[in-house]
Amino acid sequence: MQVFTALFSSESTDLSAQLNAQLINALYDYQPSVKDMQPLQAWLIVMQNAYINMQRLDYQLCYTHFPRLFSTCLSCLLSPHDMVIQVASETMKVVLMKCVSPHVESVVLAAGGSLKGKSSVLEKVFKLIESGLKYRYHAAWCQVLGTIQVAFEVMGKSCYDVIIPQSLVSLCNLHDTPNFPFIPQLEAAVGAAVETMGPRVVLAAIPLELENEEVQIQFPRAWLLPVLKRHIRNTELQFFTATLLPLAARLRNRAATLIDGDKKLEAKVYDTLQSQIWDLLPSFCRNPVDLTQSFKNIARILGTALTERPELRKTVCHALCLLVESSQGNADCQAELSRFSKNFLPILFNIHTSESTSPNSSVLECIGSYLSITDQQLVNSLFGKVGVKLTSEDVNKSTRQAVMDLALLVIPHISQKSLAMLYKAVVVLLESDDNAMQKKTYKILERMCSCESEHHQAFIESHLDALQNSLLTSLSSAVASSKKPRLKCLAHIVRRLRGDQTAFITSITAEVILCTKEVNEGARAEAYSLLVDLANAQDRCCDGSHQENIMHYFHIVLAGLAAKSPHMLSATILSLGRLVYEFRDVLSHGMIQKLLNSMNVFLVSRSREVVKSTLGFIKVVVSVLQASDLVPHVSELISSIVSWSKETNYHFRHECRVLFERFIRKLGYEMIFDMVPESHRKLLAHVRKTAERAKRRKAKQRESQAIEKGGKPLLRRYSTPVVSGHYGVWWWFVNTASIRHNIVVPGICLTLFGCCAAMKNCCAVLKTKN
Repeated sequence: MQVFTALFSSESTDLSAQLNAQLINALYDYQPSVKDMQPLQAWLIVMQNAYINMQRLDYQLCYTHFPRLFSTCLSCLLSPHDMVIQVASETMKVVLMKCVSPHVESVVLAAGGSLKGKSSVLEKVFKLIESGLKYRYHAAWCQVLGTIQVAFEVMGKSCYDVIIPQSLVSLCNLHDTPNFPFIPQLEAAVGAAVETMGPRVVLAAIPLELENEEVQIQFPRAWLLPVLKRHIRNTELQFFTATLLPLAARLRNRAATLIDGDKKLEAKVYDTLQSQIWDLLPSFCRNPVDLTQSFKNIARILGTALTERPELRKTVCHALCLLVESSQGNADCQAELSRFSKNFLPILFNIHTSESTSPNSSVLECIGSYLSITDQQLVNSLFGKVGVKLTSEDVNKSTRQAVMDLALLVIPHISQKSLAMLYKAVVVLLESDDNAMQKKTYKILERMCSCESEHHQAFIESHLDALQNSLLTSLSSAVASSKKPRLKCLAHIVRRLRGDQTAFITSITAEVILCTKEVNEGARAEAYSLLVDLANAQDRCCDGSHQENIMHYFHIVLAGLAAKSPHMLSATILSLGRLVYEFRDVLSHGMIQKLLNSMNVFLVSRSREVVKSTLGFIKVVVSVLQASDLVPHVSELISSIVSWSKETNYHFRHECRVLFERFIRKLGYEMIFDMVPESHRKLLAHVRKTAERAKRRKAKQRESQAIEKGGKPLLRRYSTPVVSGHYGVWWWFVNTASIRHNIVVPGICLTLFGCCAAMKNCCAVLKTKN
């Protein structure tokens, strides 16, 4: 079997299609019994490779052999061995995907566009697969359903008129069977039919059956609605408009009638069904094939649903977002959607700014998507009407915040004139007492600075000085929640600085340093990034060399070490650590000396906050400096650390251990051992043992991984070469002779095992005598 597998997999040109077919026919004569697990698995794999190779050589010849293979695989599903059933189903799947799938359309075209009533090979193949749903194959239904799913994916689009009607009805009947154990696999198969053939074809074969004359609360086909929602895509939007929307309207009317008749339970069931039908709308909006023809028929309905039915707003907004997303790269679809911007955007604006509704993220997301395909003139006009509410005194706080949310969305799409109007309206809110309003104001300014269009860049350049002054004057009133967008805004300004702007750099450095200790993680990250931007801006704005300019900025930051507040001291030390890491290549020897001398002082501080920051700084220094630059200062640093009180030493025991690990890794154990007092050498020994233990563990893991990949033999524990060699021979014989060639040799195996055991005992005796 291995020879046949290699032959069919090699794609050799010496093997003709006719010879391949003859070999397949010969192999059928030597088909193992369904009770022989391993031989039958190998035989199925060989047949799979043989068909794939014959398809490559001559598809027409391979095409006529398909029914016999699928009939054989179907008989293998009756095997008592699960592995045989699994391999048989995988064989059918692979042949469908690699042999049938590439040629389905050509076969259908050759048959005149339809296989109905022509008794084609593909129809026979599908009938054979479908027959696996008979009760005699119930043990393999899980695998059969998976094969049917692949068959739908391969043949459904071209052969739906032949395979769909009865097969889907059979699947639905099976779904209705009490306690059917393979519901997920069955629904996946129906879902594959929905994906390939579309909901129109599937629902024509298995209708939803949601409308009956009698009122009921049990709907056997209702399970199709979630399946449709998961699998509908690339289909006709018109089908939803013409078929499903009227059905949803009738169900809603039925629910209203039942409520009037005081039948609340039945009314709730019908209302849930119509809601589930509306939930199908986003699925129909995933790349619809008839968007330009059908959107005009549903646009008014969607607008009415947004206005009058709040419970459907999330669904409709999601659908509109998907339509805009699917229209990317298609000018006709974008033009069709953009044509209705004047209808949808005012509705969405009014919904979001309405006093009676709470903020809705789906509405904002929909507005943002629709703005991307809307004409700029229309956006300016719409926002001009809504933006007046920013300066109006008659507008309440929630409405003003909603308008600011809209402003964040429209900024990339409005003209320079509208930008000026918006800037004038929001800049006065930087010192607002309302934290949420202040945060939104900083976000708006940051969005203005980040837009890359020419008129946005020109506007920011023309207002750069005014923006700097506004940010400086609002520093004292900036709340913690506004720090992140404020730092982002400052970062955009700093990256634009040119010429003599060092005064602005110096004035905001203290704020940025303090922000490295903010509670918000995002604000801390922005502060660290802005520190580097400030140093680079200092380099751009000064006339000296790169090293001189960076050292000048280091001195500006060093001024923070004179602060009396532990909070400011800690923030300054953290900031210096970030700058040292970023500009380690230009640090002068004098600056390193000055920094490490200062850290020696702060290591013995009574403030744990300062000590913790200092330890973090030293870790950075140890990792970035060369050993020669670090050696002169190590002794003083270690002396400061070991002079701590017991309470401080216990509190920072983990940080000390990490720091000593880095010292040892950088300078060697012997050097650090001589510098540490006798009372602390136990810690050093513990650090060394821990590092060696971790090193051995990693080596052991690498060795085990090498063995798993087929490296050395498993019986390496025997130190005697002769014994391990004989055990290796025994393992080779068992694995190769017995397993690979299916030869049963218990006597020989036991003899070899006994010899190996005796050899082991002899070696043990010899070792004892020696």
